[in-house]
Amino acid sequence: MALLALGLWVGAAACGGDGATPDDDAGDTSVAADTGGDEDVPGEDTALPLDTTAADSLVADTSAADTGPATLPDGPDVARLTQLLRDLSADEMEGRLTGTPSGDRAEAYIADFLAATGAEVRRQQATFPLFEVGTPTELAVVDADGAVLDGLAYFADYREVDFSGSGVGEGALVFAGYGIVAGTHDDYAGLDVTGKVVVALTDVPPGAGLSREVEGRLDQKIHAAAERGAVALVFVPAGSDASYDRERGVETELAATDKYGALHPELLAADLPVAFVHLDAVARLVGRTPDALVADPTPFDAERRVRLELRGTTHAHATCNNVFAIFPGTDERVGSEVVVLGAHYDHLGVGADGAIFNGASDNASGAAVALETAARLAESPAFEPARTLVVALWCAEEQGLWGSLTYTYYGEPLFPLADTRLMIQLDYIGGTEGPYLSNVDANNYLARFLGDETGAATLPVVPVDWGGECASDDCAFLYVSDVPAYRFMAPGENHHRPTDVFDNLDRPMIERIADVVIRGMGDLVTSKKRITP
Repeated sequence: MALLALGLWVGAAACGGDGATPDDDAGDTSVAADTGGDEDVPGEDTALPLDTTAADSLVADTSAADTGPATLPDGPDVARLTQLLRDLSADEMEGRLTGTPSGDRAEAYIADFLAATGAEVRRQQATFPLFEVGTPTELAVVDADGAVLDGLAYFADYREVDFSGSGVGEGALVFAGYGIVAGTHDDYAGLDVTGKVVVALTDVPPGAGLSREVEGRLDQKIHAAAERGAVALVFVPAGSDASYDRERGVETELAATDKYGALHPELLAADLPVAFVHLDAVARLVGRTPDALVADPTPFDAERRVRLELRGTTHAHATCNNVFAIFPGTDERVGSEVVVLGAHYDHLGVGADGAIFNGASDNASGAAVALETAARLAESPAFEPARTLVVALWCAEEQGLWGSLTYTYYGEPLFPLADTRLMIQLDYIGGTEGPYLSNVDANNYLARFLGDETGAATLPVVPVDWGGECASDDCAFLYVSDVPAYRFMAPGENHHRPTDVFDNLDRPMIERIADVVIRGMGDLVTSKKRITP
């Protein structure tokens, strides 16, 4: 399949991340965090270095510029924007998990809102694998009678592995090294795990000639444990997973898919519950620290009894819809040029403990600004689009960019990608840091869109250098179709946590970004002047 040659990682790891943020004392901060994707093309939530001095060469083609109508909107309707934020992040939305009724409610809300603006509304279906976690859940060290000796806390100490089986597994705990059986490497050699709970490291042992993306895949390890009669499987993060867990803690997510997010059902076990333990809780469960397990991955009997219960449903072919508002360009010279404003509307749903992941900043904030931009422009008598504007509300971003990839790679784009001059992504813009805009360069479409916002007196847009990399639906444009794509972000402290709620949003930050986007899109799209990229 052609996507493999692109090296684009679209695994079902957590998405909508904040990348990295500039250190207060330095303009260039590097933070290593590898969620298991291809090293050349980071996937969602990969932390990247930021260099806030990268936009010195940003110069607009002033010879081709015009000011556009003076009466275009100069900012959002704050009351309406606030209501959008409240509605999309409300408990009633149940975390907007794409491919489920809660995701469908968010989609319907968005489609109805866009239709009320008078814009042309279109939908596009995406198909993808989805794991929906259920309740109850338990991971505990127990005695011979099943009484709990040490119960670990869901989310804080452990989480499900996406595409886990459902059920209860209780038995003696056995450490099986990296849990790999491949060629001459067999971590189960001489080890009887029938009726037992297996604990294994993620990744692959250094120097063994094994690949994380092949022998180290979690679904391969699940298959090996199930074949040997294990009743439950618990992973300990190692390698890049450990680095990520140390940096992000409870944000860490693991999925039993290949590096492209594809599901291999033949390797999964419907009745084998599978979880992973955050590094801080490993010693409580296993009796040894993560560092000790990595230093000596020789299998051993942990001499304790463990019970794991997980419930969940695997949807091999879940569906959701991207929702678009289309404002066709009418100018005979530039009408075929397309500008895309994107934001994903999905989030993580409800945890196994019943806690709602409201996703206010990630990404009700970006979706609300995209919707408000569409409404604010549509209601303006001065808005006469010369270029074509597509406002795209993507689904399934959190599951591996499936919505935006459906547009650029798997499906049919609404307009030729060769005619798409600029893509702006809004993702995780409700925090207190920024506003940042990734990969700012000397592109004159971007220069026209930004105007003088990088030098504004109040909350100026801060250009950051990701070295041409990406971390959200901008990836689907930047890498699949070579469309210039940039991402607004304003990180905070609540990413992928139940605390990402409306009351924790930095609303002045969101309003500021909305102001930039509305004015910038209005100016760029209504301009009839040709722009040299």
